[in-house]
Amino acid sequence: MERLNAQDYDAAIAKFQEALSARNGKFADAHFQMAMAYFDSDRIAEATKEYDAAADQNPEEPKMWRVLLLLAAAATLMMLKSTAILWDVLPKLRFVQFPWRWMSILAMPFAWFLAAATSRPRYRWIWVSMTIAVLAATGIFFVRNTWWDADDVPTLQFTIAHGQGFEGTDEYDPVGDDHYNLPTKIPQPRAVILSVREGLPVPDAARVFVERWTAEEKIIRVVSPEPARLALRLLNYPAWKIQVNDSTISPEQPTDTNQMMLPIPSGQSTIRVRFTRTLDRALGLLLSLLSALLAVALLAVAHFHSSVDNANVGEISVQP
Repeated sequence: MERLNAQDYDAAIAKFQEALSARNGKFADAHFQMAMAYFDSDRIAEATKEYDAAADQNPEEPKMWRVLLLLAAAATLMMLKSTAILWDVLPKLRFVQFPWRWMSILAMPFAWFLAAATSRPRYRWIWVSMTIAVLAATGIFFVRNTWWDADDVPTLQFTIAHGQGFEGTDEYDPVGDDHYNLPTKIPQPRAVILSVREGLPVPDAARVFVERWTAEEKIIRVVSPEPARLALRLLNYPAWKIQVNDSTISPEQPTDTNQMMLPIPSGQSTIRVRFTRTLDRALGLLLSLLSALLAVALLAVAHFHSSVDNANVGEISVQP
């Protein structure tokens, strides 16, 4: 087999060096075989040593390890008492509410490092056994030493089954609502006719028909001989859109409970209350869609580069 001329020799070396710098296994292997066929023995030894060193160490991997170590350290630090001042100073951090929620962030580095530790068959069983032992021990410790109220679930089931609902928390209430003033022990009807003003009698012949009552849509039909008000078993969250006889209206000024109170005209009225998408939810959905599109685009680019690299395999042609 004839040796390469000087120009082809230099081109082969350039291609081989390109494969090494790209750290692409298939690409490098193909050009390595070409080098084995035509390079002299000294060049083969040098190229083999360089390729082995490049294959053993991925320059991107140490960066990932450092990032994950920093993320794990930050998440752990935020769960310590010494960082309590940061919870008061840093904006929006109070919405995390509980320091232990940083455990969800810590789970990602944990999964990465555990996978890396178990990737070598020689020590895999040791790491798996140690992980199972530690997780089992901590699980038993927390179950036995955490405060549990055995009556919580049965009490919640009883109140829901009897139409009493359950006690909420202030941060989930609409502005102006005090949920402690809401009736609790007595089951409340979904819609009640009230007089048009406080102190006036309720229309005697008024009737209410609940035609649809789901989590996101309520349809009520009212027949009243005179104008009145309709009290719904709903709170005035901003996402509720209210229509009376196909005309959009706003509820009355909130009371201390911020219960939804609607003015209705005399005669027959159809009230539709729908839970719509507010601006924050729309932006959240848009952000999720953009993130998904970006992920697809990155995968497409990676696939394209991989296809180009595969197409370049065998690009060096040698004439005997």
